[in-house]
Amino acid sequence: MTNHRRERTIRIVSFGYGHDPAPEAEITLDLRRRFRNPHHDPTMKQRTGLDEDVYAHVLNTPGVRDLAAVTALAAHDLSHAVPDPITIACGCVGGRHRSVGIARHIAEILADGCARIEVEHRDVHRPLLDSTTHDRGDARPGCRDCKGTGWVEYRARDGEFVSLRCRACDPASRTLAPAENAGGEWS
Repeated sequence: MTNHRRERTIRIVSFGYGHDPAPEAEITLDLRRRFRNPHHDPTMKQRTGLDEDVYAHVLNTPGVRDLAAVTALAAHDLSHAVPDPITIACGCVGGRHRSVGIARHIAEILADGCARIEVEHRDVHRPLLDSTTHDRGDARPGCRDCKGTGWVEYRARDGEFVSLRCRACDPASRTLAPAENAGGEWS
């Protein structure tokens, strides 16, 4: 008897919203506003979530371990429900500290052999963003087509997020101010 069990793949990508738009993913974690930022600690600013002390700092932030656990569970369950690989995208402002740390932790949780785990730290080696970007905490992704920054445009269909495009690239999109987007409601 032949075993037709397919190998499941879960891909975890850490990234910085301040560098480029979020990668396409089934699950996207926006870590910019709710968790303390190691960038503000002078002893950690130049380091990354690949360094053990920064990693420990990220994991000791209230809520991070819980978020990683429920994200890993959701990805695990989704990988059993759909035939394609699952991608989890973890984003913070610069893609060097929080996103890297939580991506590492999700990978550790999923390392039980339920799926092949692939981890990519897209922006970890990119230059630090200026402190004003971090202070605002609102580095917004640019248009997925022209990569322009400024107001982010969202388009939704039946309450489902569809795309990140500026009005120049998609005139049907509606501009949302950051405060409107903070509640996670799309229109």
